[in-house]
Amino acid sequence: MLNEKLQKLANENNGELPHVAWPGLYPMFYIDDQGNTLCPKCANKHDEYSGTIIEYTINWEDENLYCDDCSEKIESAYGEE
Repeated sequence: MLNEKLQKLANENNGELPHVAWPGLYPMFYIDDQGNTLCPKCANKHDEYSGTIIEYTINWEDENLYCDDCSEKIESAYGEE
């Protein structure tokens, strides 16, 4: 489930939560109401997800950020060479 702000973001992007922020194409990730980090792929399964996704942000430099749902590494904008 999405909160109102994220539902609006999805609606502006053909029903999908974006993978990158525009302008700049910075990698995004999402946070649920339990403090879990979600990659965009998992966040876009919000209809199947038991929590509420409440926030989004950019992974600027964290080279060790992983999705708490699927364990995939979330790309950083500047932390990796």
